[in-house]
Amino acid sequence: MEIIRLFLAFFLFSHILAMNPAKWLQTATSTTKLTHPICFSHLLRSAQQFHSEPVVFTDEPCVINWSEGIDMLRELNFDVGDGYQDLNTAQEIALGKAVKEKYDTDFFMLDKYPASIRPFYTMPCPNDKLLSNSYDMFIRGQEICSGAQRCHDVPQLYKNLESKGISPEPVQSYIDSFTHGIPPHAGAGIGMERVVFLYLGLDNVRMASMFPRAPNRITP
Repeated sequence: MEIIRLFLAFFLFSHILAMNPAKWLQTATSTTKLTHPICFSHLLRSAQQFHSEPVVFTDEPCVINWSEGIDMLRELNFDVGDGYQDLNTAQEIALGKAVKEKYDTDFFMLDKYPASIRPFYTMPCPNDKLLSNSYDMFIRGQEICSGAQRCHDVPQLYKNLESKGISPEPVQSYIDSFTHGIPPHAGAGIGMERVVFLYLGLDNVRMASMFPRAPNRITP
């Protein structure tokens, strides 16, 4: 529980830090490092039952640009097409191993995802309209968090919808809410069970949930 409390404390500031992904990653890294001295006895008991290598962090945030990540996967002979498709699980895990080998870290951010694979409300990258101001964070090559700058510009929202072939009508009330004016902002969603599962090197994410769900288990 101490681990979860620490991560929740960090996440309370995410609405501010999400606008600066590198700063957020640095905060997450610092917060995570605190778990070792504070939760040492709990981590030791977990390590005795579920053997795994300790999670490795860099002192400075490890931010991998999308294009660099794609190049790393191509070097591993993965077929990534034109480089603007979403990554599958095998590619993400392979990228995590490649990042670990090159930068000596299990914890990194993949930044500037293609706009085509992100929701319409994601802000396009100002330097490359094919990309977006969005990112995912990874531990051991598996995603723990997805975040982005939200598009607060109404004309741009209409352009995003048009590019994705989506009619504005079903989301008109969402668009209308921005006509009253809203500052630049961002958001992110973090999976706490996934953080604990990957941080501790558990066998299954269900082991990090108090009430896991499965095809044959819906209660409690």
